[in-house]
Amino acid sequence: MAMPFGRFLYFVVQRSRSMAWLMVCVGVLSGVLSAGVLALINYVLHHPSDHSFQVMLGFVILVAGKILSNLGSQLLLVRFSQDTILDLSLSLCAKIVRAPLRRSEERGAANTLVILTDDVSWVTWAIQCFPHLIMNVAMVLGCGIYLAWLSWGVFLGVVGVTVVGALGYQWLHTSARSVISEAREARSELFQHFRSLTDGLKELLMHQARRQEFVNQEVRRSAELYRKANIEATRRQALSEVWTQLSFYSLIGFIVFLFPSVVAVSPE
Repeated sequence: MAMPFGRFLYFVVQRSRSMAWLMVCVGVLSGVLSAGVLALINYVLHHPSDHSFQVMLGFVILVAGKILSNLGSQLLLVRFSQDTILDLSLSLCAKIVRAPLRRSEERGAANTLVILTDDVSWVTWAIQCFPHLIMNVAMVLGCGIYLAWLSWGVFLGVVGVTVVGALGYQWLHTSARSVISEAREARSELFQHFRSLTDGLKELLMHQARRQEFVNQEVRRSAELYRKANIEATRRQALSEVWTQLSFYSLIGFIVFLFPSVVAVSPE
């Protein structure tokens, strides 16, 4: 089930506006605190003689705030995701029983089962990633502002490398998503065969030829399609992760080797 990012954000917010905005605020706070910890560490590395009480107290406050905000984010996430699973499952069941009979028959019981199981699980997983997304965006923005304050040239170079990496990842991820949709259709077809197996078990037991044809041709074909689609989707997702790591280390190399003054630390 593909859902555009904007529609997904609307879906998250409409479930519970107060809870969604609270998660956003906690995620932003956690990201800002992470950027603050990195900035303070960078300050101490460049000023090794400054071990004042204010610096140490600031470090303790930032780290404690980061840990507590992470804890709060996880607790909010558990409650929000479980409430969403309950509401979404009940809402889907209510829509299914209210749908016209002809449309329900066209969709099929197997496809409906996939929606109630796999699709709900995918939406729940996406919701669980939402606070981490907000947290990371806030941290990246905070670090970007600090980097721009240190050096505009480095900041623009980092933005360029990041944009190239993001575009490459988006292309790979989109290609993987299309294969995931194929895997979903294959799984729906496989569920249809499972339903036929349970509904027509008596007939299959009585007719050996039909039984062998059902298992060795129909079920095997759907299972093979599902297997191949999953393998291809996993391969493309692995390529996306490799591209992400390549972009990350390219970014580090860009800063360390082209702008060493930004990360220079006195050996003393």
